[in-house]
Amino acid sequence: MKKLLALSFALLVLLAACSGGAVKTGLGHSVKLGIQNHDNGVLKRARADAIFVAASFDNNGKILSVSIDNAQVDANVKEDGTLDTEKSVAGPQQSKQDKKDNYGMKGSSGIGKEWYEQANALEDWMTGKTITEVTGMKTKAGADAGHPSVPDVSDLATSVTIDVGDYLAAVQNAYDNAK
Repeated sequence: MKKLLALSFALLVLLAACSGGAVKTGLGHSVKLGIQNHDNGVLKRARADAIFVAASFDNNGKILSVSIDNAQVDANVKEDGTLDTEKSVAGPQQSKQDKKDNYGMKGSSGIGKEWYEQANALEDWMTGKTITEVTGMKTKAGADAGHPSVPDVSDLATSVTIDVGDYLAAVQNAYDNAK
C-alpha cells in the first residue's frame, strides 16, 4: 500500500512538471463495517472493509492518475460475544493489491480475473475521464445482492465484474479532498 501511494505521488510530481498546469492530488476512502457470518442471531464473524484511493486531477476534474486498493479484516467472535483472538487475524495485513493472485477470486470470477486485475482495469478506464464521467458510470445489479453496482459499460464488460459503488464513492472523496 505504501508503494502504491509513493508511486502515485511520484507520478503527480512528474505530471505537474510536464504539464505546466495545476495538478491536485487527493486521498479518498470508503469504509464498511458489517456482519460477515452469524448463526441463529449469534455473531460469528465481523468484517471491516476499507477502500483507499489516491488520485490526481487537472483543473477540469480530469483524472490524471488513480490507484485503488482494498483491505478486508475479519474478526471472529466467540459464543459469549468476545473476540476470539486465536482465530482472528492479528498483525500486519495485506491489501487485495498486495495479495495479487493469492486473494483467490479468479476461480469464482465469471471473467476469470483476479480482484487486482479488475481494479487495475477500472483504474485504466477512469484515467483521462472527468470525475463527473467516472461517478456517473452506468451500473447494474450483479450476480448477487453483494454486487448492486457492477459496471454497465461496454468498455468494462470483459474486465470488471466487481461491485464498483464504493470505489466510485472513494474516487469522489479523493476529488473532494484534492489540493
